[in-house]
Amino acid sequence: MLFVYPQFLWALLALAIPLLVHLFNFRRIRKVYFPNVAWLQEVQTSTRSVRRFKRLLVMSARMLALAALVLAFAQPYLPKGEAATQGSSRPLVSIYLDNSYSMQSEIGNESLISRASQALEKLLATLPEASRIQLITNGFENKEQFVISPQEAADRLTELRFAPQFRTLDEVLARQHKLLQKEAGAADKPWVFLLTDFQKSTLKSLDQLPLDSNYRYFLVPFTPSVRTNLSIDSVWLDNPFLKANESNKLQVRIHNSGEERYEDLILKLYVADRQISTANVSIEAQQTTQTYFNFTMKGEQGWQAAKISFEDFPVTFDNEYFFVLNAAPAVRIIHLTQQNNSPYIQRVFANESLFKLQTLSANNLDFKQMDLADLVVIDELTQLDGALATALKAFVQRGGSLLMFPPAAPDPSWASLTSALTGADIQLVPPKRTNNRGSGENTQEVSAQLAAPNINNPFYDGVFERAPEQMDMPQAQAVLSWKRYQQLILGFKNNNPFLTEWRTGQGKVYLCAAPLQAKYSTFAKHALFVPVMYTIATKSKTGNERLAYTFQENNISLALDNPPAQQVYHLRQDSIQFTPAQRLVDNVLMLEMPEEIQTPGHYQLYAGNKLIRLLAFNTDKAESEMSFYDKEVIQAYFKENKKVEVYEGETAETRLADTFKQRNLRQELWKTMLLIALLALALEIAFIRLL
Repeated sequence: MLFVYPQFLWALLALAIPLLVHLFNFRRIRKVYFPNVAWLQEVQTSTRSVRRFKRLLVMSARMLALAALVLAFAQPYLPKGEAATQGSSRPLVSIYLDNSYSMQSEIGNESLISRASQALEKLLATLPEASRIQLITNGFENKEQFVISPQEAADRLTELRFAPQFRTLDEVLARQHKLLQKEAGAADKPWVFLLTDFQKSTLKSLDQLPLDSNYRYFLVPFTPSVRTNLSIDSVWLDNPFLKANESNKLQVRIHNSGEERYEDLILKLYVADRQISTANVSIEAQQTTQTYFNFTMKGEQGWQAAKISFEDFPVTFDNEYFFVLNAAPAVRIIHLTQQNNSPYIQRVFANESLFKLQTLSANNLDFKQMDLADLVVIDELTQLDGALATALKAFVQRGGSLLMFPPAAPDPSWASLTSALTGADIQLVPPKRTNNRGSGENTQEVSAQLAAPNINNPFYDGVFERAPEQMDMPQAQAVLSWKRYQQLILGFKNNNPFLTEWRTGQGKVYLCAAPLQAKYSTFAKHALFVPVMYTIATKSKTGNERLAYTFQENNISLALDNPPAQQVYHLRQDSIQFTPAQRLVDNVLMLEMPEEIQTPGHYQLYAGNKLIRLLAFNTDKAESEMSFYDKEVIQAYFKENKKVEVYEGETAETRLADTFKQRNLRQELWKTMLLIALLALALEIAFIRLL
């Protein structure tokens, strides 16, 4: 038998008091004289014997009552289960309390995190005071690496807050095992507790739960009674080139992970803390749908903080989705040319501030320069060598746009590269000439006229205010020909393509059938040339600049225009500043995100005291999934595993503590001691009154 409060056993010394009273009768005896004492002597002897026996019974009852009362205060118990064989009064216990956002779900009118905290507080009260506790939450904070007392763990519960970090259960168990290995001694048999909602996004299947045979596991699932939640999966712009005072569409993908249909839910779009648009959406349970916002940036330029918000209860952490919009962003263009080529590309882009044009010789090109480009223009390069072809393929695959104007006499490498990029069978066309005098001595190239553009083509959205009538179209002599294409931008009247578009990988390829030289085409001097080039350039802004990030992305890369050299970059939110680990390579800033960044919202990126851009961070979408492993499923899976116990977590908070104590800690005897004390007092009263 062991005691919870053995210090009370010192009170057993008080048992000496009734014993001393009995051994030393302090009552003074008075003598009474009678004339005939023979008869009285017989009565006195009989009375003294009975009185001595009565006093022994009363003393025993009093001592038993006092001893039982002292033992009740010392709380005796009999160890049970592994507690009886651990041989240690300082058990090692690792507890994981899930404080992720999914624990906002409710049982009745109480959140899961509240239920779990109350259950854990009562569990800590049942453990021996000398227990060594490891309390772990989703924050994986440094202070959680050290053992503390049950009382310190209970005090830490008062500081508990929701954590935006998303942790899988195998990550949690790996951390618990690592800390236990550091603290456990040879005689320790550690206990591992998991108080969580067992969200399926944190664990693909129960057989993937990494359990160690050296530990006992106690699983406490908290499952919400109502599973409803709506979240925004992603947002993107129809036209990534967002220009002031021009209409645009923001596409929104929404996921309903709950069990109920949402009807006419109102979504609100805010830019710079000003509501600029709304949208309605209805969505069935367990479905994903898409809606959009029509909006116009009213004169704003540069980076703008934006968000979408809606009302959804009780899971509210994902009711806002933060992102950034870059109004009138610069389009980075690399113009690859050779000497003495046409100057048209430079003229059309050089005088517009929206375009950052860099004209380079193909012979001196550093391929890393293409990493920051949105559009690469190949201007009549005679030959496309293997290294350049490989770099161009990689550029298009990762989301860049490629515009190609062939030379007058293309090398066969043109046909092979363009066919590989587009999937079309592209052929070289020999020049066609005509003899004006019939002798063949004075010839000229044969040109064909282009057909009027189809203004209903999405490519021309915003180019024409009204349909042009009898437009005078340019002429051109094709040096390349093909039949298959994905989108026709301009074509000849004989239905052959002149300028077409293909989507390849994440990027686009634009191919023109003729050079820009006046000898082969009048397109560069036509009124259509500027709007077509501007449209290709603006559409090349494919959204490589992310609108938002999640806290699960440990490393992010940002392409910067002329970043300041020898500067330390900081992230600021309100008055809080973070300095992440960083590296600047070829105008690409790579940041290792610090774990201290936990609040969803907008963050400002500074180089020293200079504002560079805005970033937006949201919680991981996996936290929004309302799919859980129920207690019955977990119990059925682990019913044969003697090292795993599954407890009721969603009912009375005392159930966990009481059931765990009865199964694994002790059989308490203090109630028995109280009953013995009361019985002894009753016997004392009976002895006094009846004897």
